[in-house]
Amino acid sequence: MIRDSLPLLVPMAEAPKVLGLSRSALYRAAARGEIAVRKLGRSALVDTASVLAFIEGLPRATIRSGGAAEADARRGTP
Repeated sequence: MIRDSLPLLVPMAEAPKVLGLSRSALYRAAARGEIAVRKLGRSALVDTASVLAFIEGLPRATIRSGGAAEADARRGTP
């Protein structure tokens, strides 16, 4: 499982690459208290368990098949 391969804490500078979220999304979530960030000296460390809980709490997306071609066909656009 992915949880087993992640470290407990990830430096904020590395967090976007490791966790798959943008830097700004991580900072916004931290500011809202949705993810935990710890301080060790001058370093900000992202708590990976809190990020995984945050991601699991996001709503599921609904993906429609067909995309633009299907929409064009409904409108009668060639």
